[in-house]
Amino acid sequence: MKRYIKKSESYIKKSESYIKKSESYIFVILLSIIQTNIFYNIKYKIIKK
Repeated sequence: MKRYIKKSESYIKKSESYIKKSESYIFVILLSIIQTNIFYNIKYKIIKK
């Protein structure tokens, strides 16, 4: 029984680290999307002028 509890604890730790990783990935993706949006907006404004 103790071994099982230890295993599940390690699984929980692993999944927590995976969640942290995926959160950082999502953050990076969002940042890149925002950056490209800003870039296109600036280009568009320059072209309009």
